[in-house]
Amino acid sequence: MPGVAVKLTTREATPDLRRHLRPDARPWERGWLGRRRHELLEGLTGRVLDIGVGTGANLARYRDAAEVTLAEPDAAMRARLSRKLGQANVPVRLSDAPA
Repeated sequence: MPGVAVKLTTREATPDLRRHLRPDARPWERGWLGRRRHELLEGLTGRVLDIGVGTGANLARYRDAAEVTLAEPDAAMRARLSRKLGQANVPVRLSDAPA
C-alpha cells in the first residue's frame, strides 16, 4: 500500500491527533486500524524507534524487538503514554525528542 508523507510541525499536528484519540475512535482500533497496526508492527526485531508515538497504541505490538525507543515531544501525550509503559513486552525508553 502506498504511503502518504505529510510535513507538519508538532504544534500543527497535535490538536488533530488528539481529536482522533477520543473514545469514539476505539472502533477503528478494533477494526481496520488495529489490523493495519498488526500488519506493520508484529514481528519487528532488533532495535525499534517509534517517532511520534502518541499515547502508545503500538506498544503491545512490539513483542519480538530487542528494545524500543519511544519519541513523543508533546507533554500531554507523553503523560498518557507513561502510564502504559508497564504493559510493554520488551524494554522501552521514552524520549521527549522532537520528531
